Amino acid sequence: MKSGLIKTRHAKSNNSLRGLTPVLTKWGEMVARFCDHDPSDACYWYNERASLSVLAAAAWATSGWIALEEFSTNKTGDVTDPDTGKITHRSGRCDLYIASRNGKAQFAIEAKQAWQPLGYRVSDDLANVRKGALGAWRDAGSLVKSEANHRLALTICVPSINSLTLSEHLKRGENLDMILQRWIARIQKEIRPAAIAYAFPRKRAR
Repeated sequence: MKSGLIKTRHAKSNNSLRGLTPVLTKWGEMVARFCDHDPSDACYWYNERASLSVLAAAAWATSGWIALEEFSTNKTGDVTDPDTGKITHRSGRCDLYIASRNGKAQFAIEAKQAWQPLGYRVSDDLANVRKGALGAWRDAGSLVKSEANHRLALTICVPSINSLTLSEHLKRGENLDMILQRWIARIQKEIRPAAIAYAFPRKRAR
């Protein structure tokens, strides 16, 4: 979101994923740190792998946590050997594994990045979020149960609004903060994530 008008960091998890909150909080700090390095850039403007690298970095930067990206593993979706008839799991990769040192919090994560336009001209400002969430959920479901204590579907949501649409919202008395907060509220109400974190660092004046 290149206008970068607001400075907001937030992380929240329900009881089942409460152990994840420190990493999500650290992730918000990492996003802000990236933007401090280059105020004209944001680490979530790139691709899924780049976004996951920031979450992995957040895990490593959180006391007692570790992370492993893009590793080989087995997945469900039974494959039958044509010669023996034996049913086995298929080979695949897991996007990210993060865990606390005591092993009580373990998360095998499959992710999708959703680019979502915002503004009154957009008929459904959750369409791409829903699509990404469904894809991540499907991929997380293919991980074997022994991979971690929790198999987690992660949707990395990247909102955007063009300058013309934003100017029209401003004329109606709605600023970027209001648009984003309303969108986040809709995600929480309609998508109902078990954990949510967001960060929109303010663009610094040079």
